[in-house]
Amino acid sequence: MLRNIVTIFYIFLLFIVQTTFNKAISIGNISPNLMIILVCCTGFIRGKKAGMLVGVISGLLIDIFYGYSGIIGMTGLIYMYIGYVNGLFNEIFYTDDICIPVILTMISNLIYNFLYYCITFLLRGQLNIPVYFETIMFPEMIYTGCVTVFLFRFMKVVSMLLEKYEKRGEEELVKGDLGNNN
Repeated sequence: MLRNIVTIFYIFLLFIVQTTFNKAISIGNISPNLMIILVCCTGFIRGKKAGMLVGVISGLLIDIFYGYSGIIGMTGLIYMYIGYVNGLFNEIFYTDDICIPVILTMISNLIYNFLYYCITFLLRGQLNIPVYFETIMFPEMIYTGCVTVFLFRFMKVVSMLLEKYEKRGEEELVKGDLGNNN
């Protein structure tokens, strides 16, 4: 239960920071995609289901309030798939390594920006992908990767503390059940 509350807090906090302080955290009109970082790190730390759920909620939140692509649910769908794919890596790699989540987040950000380009620009006949890649996709991918280093470490520490708390609660519950049976 506490883990769900913390996850909801993460979603709203990073959404507010990304949307409200966008100009303050931007460098050269490029800002990190904090919601992608949250989805990727959640999927990598907690698995497929958690990554998908956080992806859908985060994407829908962005679509409802800003609707960048003009299609409600498109960002939620893309984020859901990103959370699922990053959750697959939870089963393959140890979550202690920082390189894998940074690389996954950078690749996920690149894929998201490419799909965003296809949905918003390419379908309208604007075929200037080299300029879009050079001015937006690549710099945002690098900036998001750099911010991932710090956010992933923080989320990993909080996740380990929550695991200890949940384990302690389960042990107390088992002790209480054993005491009632005697």
